[in-house]
Amino acid sequence: GATFLVSGGDTNSLHVFSTTTDAEINVINFGTHVGGNASSEDGQLVAVTLPESNQVKLLDSATHEIVHTLSVSDYPLGLAFSPDSQTLYIASRESSTLTVIDLYSSA
Repeated sequence: GATFLVSGGDTNSLHVFSTTTDAEINVINFGTHVGGNASSEDGQLVAVTLPESNQVKLLDSATHEIVHTLSVSDYPLGLAFSPDSQTLYIASRESSTLTVIDLYSSA
């Protein structure tokens, strides 16, 4: 079923809720501060920022398993997928930069 995701910040977790029941159905622990998260438009991927480790984790939307780790710099927080779900945009707070990742050549 459909879900929505909530970054847990200092709890080091991403919380997954059912849109049908509003109940929490999964907690994904990353072991470090969780920043932002975004779901791809095609529903296949979830991107999660781990600002203190300068990483973005890509998760399979259905299984919530990590499928790829991207190393980025300068405290990544903001995320957005392109409308065709082929590009991921990552905003880093410390450097005020935008990293553009072609997911089909990087993931």
